[in-house]
Amino acid sequence: MNRKKRQADTGAGPVSASNAQSATKPDHSYMERKPRMPKKLIRRGWLAAILLLSALLPLSSCSSEETIRSGCLLLDGKNVAVPWVIKINGEEIGAEEYRYAFMSMKAEQDDGDESFWNQENAPVLKEMVAEHLTQMAVVEGMAEQYGIVRGDASAEYAAAQLAEVKASFESGELFHAALAQSYMTEELFVSILETDYIQSRLNEAMFGESGEYTLTDGELLEMIEREYVRVRYLAVKFDGENAAEKRTYAEELLQKIRNGSDFVEMVNTYGEDDGMNGNPDGLYLLRGMTTDAVFEDACFALAVDEISGIVASENTYYIIKRLPIEAEYVSENAEEFRNTYYGQIFADKLVALAKSYEVVYSEQYDKITVQSMG
Repeated sequence: MNRKKRQADTGAGPVSASNAQSATKPDHSYMERKPRMPKKLIRRGWLAAILLLSALLPLSSCSSEETIRSGCLLLDGKNVAVPWVIKINGEEIGAEEYRYAFMSMKAEQDDGDESFWNQENAPVLKEMVAEHLTQMAVVEGMAEQYGIVRGDASAEYAAAQLAEVKASFESGELFHAALAQSYMTEELFVSILETDYIQSRLNEAMFGESGEYTLTDGELLEMIEREYVRVRYLAVKFDGENAAEKRTYAEELLQKIRNGSDFVEMVNTYGEDDGMNGNPDGLYLLRGMTTDAVFEDACFALAVDEISGIVASENTYYIIKRLPIEAEYVSENAEEFRNTYYGQIFADKLVALAKSYEVVYSEQYDKITVQSMG
């Protein structure tokens, strides 16, 4: 029996810089839409297809009457040479690299709907771009700790990838048109390919066959028994107007459970979390992987088979029962457990190193708008 593992929806997954980015992204819940996470800048196997598709499309037209020149940003309607936009730990991020990150993230967020960029959302985009670029720099800093740096090997990798992509185009003109459509220059494209190489080597050094944090099957089970909790819970949701009424209702359900009603039947009958109702395996929760500290603390505080009282979270009352970890279940879903745990390690390391990184903004930064990029 191969059962699909249910874990907390935390965004963790196979380890990469983009996953670390998801794990450390700040809460922007005040935005009108929930932001979707930007995709990794380079994905093997997709790159040629993306560029080929771009080559078939007309080049993006600037929203301004004036075309943005290389190395410039459009500030107050005029091309302004910007040697650098952000300095991250002393490394300068120029206008071209910033524009590419900005426009890639913008496209992910708005799906072509320019009306999305109101007075609230537009500043958040700049914040997300700066954070993303900082995290990319920190990833290279993490790689340096393993002796992985840009050099002959990364240059050879980038050159081979570049040649493969160029060969998929009928002409160099079409290739450069596709780059322009994607807000890239060839120099920036090569740099991104080298970043991909660095990330792959770092992933191997940390989590590969002989990686520093790689777990054997036995170590994996020990880690799960130490760092995970398995629970089933009955959720009663409330809002500001009915909190007292729903609290009374939750207490009545808890009393039924204490009087001997079957916990699983109570969850399936009265629970208001569709993901939990009817779920035979419950929730496997890794310590530190949820933003709901009240819920997490309550789960880890329980002994196996113990049932909690009413746990009041932000908009939900929980009645939680802790369940034993199943070794067979862990074995069946070992790879997913590994990836989630590795993702947490990667994110923790990234956040810790990022605290030592200084970010400096140029004088022109405050003038940057969505229209500044083209």
